[in-house]
Amino acid sequence: MKGMNIKMQNKKVCFLYKNMVMGGAETLILRMSEWLILNNYKVEIVCKSVTKEMEKSFTKKNVLIKKLKYFSANEYIKTIKKENEFKYIYFITFGFHEYFISEKIRFKCKKMNVYNLWYVIHPFHTRIGKGLTFFFESSLRETILNLYQSNRIFFMDEDCIKATEKYYKINLEKAYKNIIRLPLFINKPQKIKTKYKGHLNILSIARFDFPFKGYLIGLVKVFAELSKENPDMNLTIIGDGNGMPEIKKVINSLEITVQNHIYVKGIVPYEELDDYFSNADIYIGMGTTLLDASNHMIPSLTACYYTYDLLITDFFYKQPNLLTGLPKNGNISHSIDLIKKAINMDSAEYENISIKSFLAFSEMYDINLNMPRFLNITLNNEEMVQNILIMNLILIRRKIIEVIACFIKFIKGIKNNK
Repeated sequence: MKGMNIKMQNKKVCFLYKNMVMGGAETLILRMSEWLILNNYKVEIVCKSVTKEMEKSFTKKNVLIKKLKYFSANEYIKTIKKENEFKYIYFITFGFHEYFISEKIRFKCKKMNVYNLWYVIHPFHTRIGKGLTFFFESSLRETILNLYQSNRIFFMDEDCIKATEKYYKINLEKAYKNIIRLPLFINKPQKIKTKYKGHLNILSIARFDFPFKGYLIGLVKVFAELSKENPDMNLTIIGDGNGMPEIKKVINSLEITVQNHIYVKGIVPYEELDDYFSNADIYIGMGTTLLDASNHMIPSLTACYYTYDLLITDFFYKQPNLLTGLPKNGNISHSIDLIKKAINMDSAEYENISIKSFLAFSEMYDINLNMPRFLNITLNNEEMVQNILIMNLILIRRKIIEVIACFIKFIKGIKNNK
């Protein structure tokens, strides 16, 4: 069978994502789903669990959510046996495990036209665990190369490609030309707020996943230091996760006058973030939220990952292709200087940076330019990218880890109730 273009009739696009909570990947799937619905595609979210907030957001967009009792290929196949309206099913996945599940579905449903693609949105998402890398390094490398050669793996930026090349010691030269930037709906240009010198409302949105997003701890500490000389400052942090106790501990250790200017919100639905952006003067963070801020014409500062210090590379508009930075590329004094610059901006300078941020964002991340690229990809539907035995071993290993984690959580619950 020859490769087939995914511009097709009777089509269904499925996103495989095990646990849908608030995060960059989930909001990305929400945006992609909305665009597909608007362009007459049937969209399905295949997951094991979804938070009420996320389920509400998807339902509003008329996106079907299919919750599986067991997140497996066999469980999904049971749900489509009676479906006759779709001649083609196209899976978009974001990690090794989800891609392997889609690959097993494709393998077991040979009578259907099943296509799949892996979109890498994190520098480490092509890794699968130290233990498995040790035993299956050559097999995993072969998987990545097979995907690359068969046009089934695409990256959101240069950092994701470089991390994969370095980890597996391979060359993915053509991948740089085929980067698909994160797709976002572009807002109409908004009226830029008046910025008062000496006043600054800082906003940051992130899942409390430490140390990956440990910059939040550093942000709180830097804010406390700067607020001594600039009392007319406020910091709002939106997010949730296992790191909540850690970030609250840091905040509670500060003087009460500083604590009164720090606001930690829990989960806020994506469509309700507009009010927070409208009240912000500057955004500090990493990932998709940098784009959301620029889309609201808010100047943004790009933070580095895997550090508990606040290390900022620069203003987003200067390198709009970089949505985070390596700790080695930042230093604390430079980061503090950038925030001081934001504090002391007058309205004219603030407006200039706001416009530059919006233009840099809109030229690179327009959903109407980037989404069609997913659908215009020619996919080879002939061979498996990996031995079925190795895929099964990797999926079984993941299941064992999850069972152990549940058991540990259960034991801790019993101890806490005593």
